[in-house]
Amino acid sequence: FRGIVDICCEIPTAEFFGNALPVTWRWLGIIKYMTEKHRKLISMTVMLFVSTSSFASSESHGDPFAPVFEAFALILTCALLGRFVANRLKQSLVLGELLIGILLGSVLMALDRPAVHIIRNLDVVKEVIVKIEDEEISLNEAVDRTLTASTIPEKAKGHLSEILKSGHAAGYANLVRYIQLFSTIGIALLLFMVGLEGSIEDLLKQGPQGIVIALIGIGVTIGLAYGVLAFLLPDTTDSRLALFGAATICSTSVGITARVLKDMNKLSTPEAKVTLGAAVFDDIFGLILLAVLAASLGQGALEPSVIGWILLKIGIFLVAVVIFGLKVLPHLTPFVEKLDPRSIRLLFPFILLLLFCYLANLFGLAMIIGAYFAGLMIKDSMFTKDSLDDHRNTIHSLFTPIEGIFVPVFFVLMGVQVDVTLFADGQVLLTGLILSLVAIAGKLGAGVFLPKGLNKMAVGWGMVPRGEVVLIFASIGKSMGVIDDQFYAVTVMVILVTVVITPLMLKRTFGK
Repeated sequence: FRGIVDICCEIPTAEFFGNALPVTWRWLGIIKYMTEKHRKLISMTVMLFVSTSSFASSESHGDPFAPVFEAFALILTCALLGRFVANRLKQSLVLGELLIGILLGSVLMALDRPAVHIIRNLDVVKEVIVKIEDEEISLNEAVDRTLTASTIPEKAKGHLSEILKSGHAAGYANLVRYIQLFSTIGIALLLFMVGLEGSIEDLLKQGPQGIVIALIGIGVTIGLAYGVLAFLLPDTTDSRLALFGAATICSTSVGITARVLKDMNKLSTPEAKVTLGAAVFDDIFGLILLAVLAASLGQGALEPSVIGWILLKIGIFLVAVVIFGLKVLPHLTPFVEKLDPRSIRLLFPFILLLLFCYLANLFGLAMIIGAYFAGLMIKDSMFTKDSLDDHRNTIHSLFTPIEGIFVPVFFVLMGVQVDVTLFADGQVLLTGLILSLVAIAGKLGAGVFLPKGLNKMAVGWGMVPRGEVVLIFASIGKSMGVIDDQFYAVTVMVILVTVVITPLMLKRTFGK
């Protein structure tokens, strides 16, 4: 293994290896406690880091999906390694997947892999495609116009221009889109599985409580963050960055919270149910806030009609979901079951999951909200018992293996998108650290009005992690010119700090 590390350090095109891998070697001092079998596994992974080509090579393939399979295999192998290290260090699996994703992204960037440049600048690539389609201009002209107006660093502009103007740009873009599809399926499956642990009746029962927790967490976080940003950035010509930046870090990641609680086998606890219900409302309010801010900043004024239309659409979706889950689905399931009694417990819930993801997106919500509600409404009791049924044929047991394949892709890919070089900026580190403290403090008090008997600190820490909604906020802010690369790095730092600290504190809190 050390020989492989030394060889990696000699690669002339990868300056990153010179410092990072020896540090990584020392960080993985746990290697001496591993068996020969484990050492071989890690050695294979390092060789994959160095030799992988589909994440970036310009080689042609007979089948256009072959590079996707190779990249998928690499991501899952890295996820296995990250989970193994996390287990040995007694940490959350999601933390291991995120950290191995950061390492993978750094190594592939050091090797100048084109697909990683596209992953990290996907919003710019989308703008290029829109310009080609809407303005009917050539690829080179669209690339030049988009990159000239973009705020990404000059070095990144040069790399991206070279990649997009090459003859392989379409292949790289398709590879990234397919891997992102696997990632989206993973996070949707995770939220669906979380929904299976509860029911619509439970959500309605906890609704007022969840709404209060979500509103307190969002309100306190935005107030504190706005004040901090206004103080740290006094020379800003307007308050757009402070306002949008404060809103960016306000939303809890229900996916990460769910994964951490699941890793701890705490999903069935009252605190977990309260936390997840509140986290769903937190995401809903966060996305409403995003839609309102994006519309108002884009138009230059806060239009009441825009806000009213957004709220109306979301209200219609939520009411329709509740009515369908309580009144329609229980009567529909027996008829659907007759189509294929052997496979219906897998196929029908999966169809429902896909449809509700689509409908949530149609109504202006994140798809994962639709996935969560699909899990809430479907239950084993809706299907009839027959001779094929046993404990292995429950909906939960049927979906668990599928979830185990796709969910790690989301968390590894989140790590790949982190550009660690931006953390070399002292201003980024200071702002990121202060906003991380604000993001934590704003959620810890969210459960202040919970009744006695519930662990308020467990609910508070469960609301701390930030993730996909923060990235959505930040990417939209970048595309609108409100957020620059430095503040994007700050948001990534907030995500990392909150995701790292949450499993540690939840384990300690639940332990008490």
